[in-house]
Amino acid sequence: NGQARFLEEFLREKEVRYEVHGGSEFFDRREVKDVIAYFKVIANPKDEISLLRIINTPARGIGDVTMERLNAWALQHEVPLWKALERSGEVEELPKGASEKVLEFVALMERYRKAFNKGNLAHVTSELLKEIDFIGHAKSHAPTLAAGDRKAKAVKHVIASLESYEKREGPKASLLTYLNRLSLDTKDDEDEQHHLAGRVELMTIHGSKGLEWKLVFVAGCEEDLLPHSGMQGEPPNPPEERRLCYVAMTRARDRLVMTRAANRVKRGKEVPRTPSRFLADIPEELCEVIDLASVPKGAPTVKETNFFAALKEKLKSGNA
Repeated sequence: NGQARFLEEFLREKEVRYEVHGGSEFFDRREVKDVIAYFKVIANPKDEISLLRIINTPARGIGDVTMERLNAWALQHEVPLWKALERSGEVEELPKGASEKVLEFVALMERYRKAFNKGNLAHVTSELLKEIDFIGHAKSHAPTLAAGDRKAKAVKHVIASLESYEKREGPKASLLTYLNRLSLDTKDDEDEQHHLAGRVELMTIHGSKGLEWKLVFVAGCEEDLLPHSGMQGEPPNPPEERRLCYVAMTRARDRLVMTRAANRVKRGKEVPRTPSRFLADIPEELCEVIDLASVPKGAPTVKETNFFAALKEKLKSGNA
């Protein structure tokens, strides 16, 4: 679960369709959608769906009656809804004081549009969300303290995603390009989704029990992840973790790819990672080990190794 957000982000960036099993997709969380909607309105004020989503999120005194009358005025005068917001002082039917609230929102968006155009996307996002107390709003709508903390963490992940994007892109980073890279729609029509080929399925090892695929990737084969260091105060349980690793490996019919990171960023610092102890238990002759750091660009693709076919032959010959 901890690795899912990064996988989702990069799958979207590469326009690879995916589905998350046994949990909500990160980019379908309400608070994440709200933040992305702010980005969309700042990048394109004509995006009326996003505009209606965030005009009163958090609450700023712009209710449904105000928006219905502004929308009616925009249709009557054949102008975009955003233009109606800018000219709300001309709309006589608005409730008392509503125009002032609307113009404050317009000024907020215009101010941050200029700020985003200067770069520092993650910093500007932090300032915007702080100014409107977005995290406080998200927490106040959570049923429990734990759920509120999860919402706050999700919002911080969006900011971290922007930081990573800026580091990768450097001076080329822009809010519009970032939005384009996250634009993959994973909620198609059910019939189309049912027949969609080539979709990546993301799930935990627990969620994969009883299922099989031709190709399986097991991500994070490192100490503290597989085997896990223990959760919520529970002590580590290596035997159970070994059984889970076995479950993960045997989900693959044809090809199994087990990956690990040499380093991971924790609290802003790169921390070396130790390979999972379970990797050492796999016979060397059944594996092809690839160190991406040592593979030159343009190098030929490594040959595929069918792990289970090779293991079967070993067992038949009595050499396993």
